[in-house]
Amino acid sequence: MGLLDPFRRFFRRMAESDELRYAEEIRAWAESVPGSVRIAEASPRSRVKLAGVVRRITVRPLEGHESLEAILSDGTGEVTVVWMVVGRSVDSASAPASSSRASSPSSVARTGW
Repeated sequence: MGLLDPFRRFFRRMAESDELRYAEEIRAWAESVPGSVRIAEASPRSRVKLAGVVRRITVRPLEGHESLEAILSDGTGEVTVVWMVVGRSVDSASAPASSSRASSPSSVARTGW
């Protein structure tokens, strides 16, 4: 370890974008979740456990076929998660502080960072 290494690290971090640093933090956290798979490594049409941060939520209100869509990001890519809400409104299905688990084959196109 050279004398200038701390300064090089400091200036390298200062030159990074906030988005890149945030992606690295999310990636580090997602890798610590036991049994989870990175979005970039997930095989299409297979059951996977993903860990990440919800970046956007969209409600699609169609009569009798409401859905709730979320963009999940883990620092390696993004995936769209869709919940089909049957028999009740999206509002009651997504109450604040409610928890849910999604399990389904992944089949959504992913985008990299």
